[in-house]
Amino acid sequence: YGIIVSVVAIILIGSYISTSNKDLNEKSSLSFGKAINNSIAGDRETSIALFEELLNEGSDATASNSFAFLLDHYLTEGDVSKVDSLLDLNVQITDEILQSKIYIIQGDRSLDAMKYEESIEFYSMARKENSSIENDMIMREAIVYYKIGDFDKSRKTIESLLEIEDLKYDLKNQCEKYLSMIDISDLI
Repeated sequence: YGIIVSVVAIILIGSYISTSNKDLNEKSSLSFGKAINNSIAGDRETSIALFEELLNEGSDATASNSFAFLLDHYLTEGDVSKVDSLLDLNVQITDEILQSKIYIIQGDRSLDAMKYEESIEFYSMARKENSSIENDMIMREAIVYYKIGDFDKSRKTIESLLEIEDLKYDLKNQCEKYLSMIDISDLI
């Protein structure tokens, strides 16, 4: 009888957890839809409150999407303290593109705080997550090298980018700009 009771208990517990997760996912999806609709309608206060609630109590998917929305909102508003407090939460992001954007923001924040090695690490992680931004991240790394005064490393990084045939036009211009700045720095 003990084995039968144990098997039945395991089945009931598994069923309860499955049902609870399904309910949480449905409730979170509805709340996320409301938050998006409020945002579109211009009711930012309500949408921010809903996103914050989902971040804390929603399903994993809605929590990560809410995290991204809140991060974007506070960046747009220029509320650096809120951005930093969100980044400290270490929300699990399963989407590679979204995770790469989070790494870019962390790299930019580290650069602003003059934590240069940390910013390079974040840019490197971003390009590993999303290969389509690799050249942009390499350029950001070159800029960090420039800012710390390692002009040789910055120059080599930029020159390697310029060897790419189909490098985007704006990135090519940025490379040329920094090469001329390095040339001027070398003369001084």
